Amino acid sequence: MVGKMKVFKTKKFILRPAKLSDAENIYKYQQDEGTQKNFMSTPKNVEEVKKELRNDFRDRKKPKNKRDGEEWTIEIDGEASGQISIYFHDKRNRSKAKLSAWIARKHRNKGIMTKILKIFTGYTFKKYNLVRLEGYVREYNKPSARMMEKAGYKLEGIIRKNQKKEGRYVNDLLYAKVK
Repeated sequence: MVGKMKVFKTKKFILRPAKLSDAENIYKYQQDEGTQKNFMSTPKNVEEVKKELRNDFRDRKKPKNKRDGEEWTIEIDGEASGQISIYFHDKRNRSKAKLSAWIARKHRNKGIMTKILKIFTGYTFKKYNLVRLEGYVREYNKPSARMMEKAGYKLEGIIRKNQKKEGRYVNDLLYAKVK
């Protein structure tokens, strides 16, 4: 089933493949200072978002065992309001993947991301026959750490000085869910 991605619909959100028309909202919401604080970098303009989306569209056309990952859009109230993705960093060991997720500030602290993460985790474990799905959370990002725990992920440790952001090293919490 090359190119097909499942769509999940609930009363509060739709989790679906990204569309090029999502670029404006993705860019807008990623400009939020609180969102930017947790990314290594964010797009400088809408065209950069469109380029990233086109790369994802090309990757979707590959068989699932050849993809770099998958990216879903979180749609709330008819607009793209966040994203959740998996990435395979080790092409030889496709039984594990890394996740990344964000949601617009106005939708935080409502339990939406926890629900999305649970759906996403179950689906990707099954689709890709994963044994491990992991995510990094900035050490200072307590709400995201809480979300990971509520979704069944376990804290495995602190990765000290894991990334350099704006001239300073930041620590990440390593969360994982294993089969």
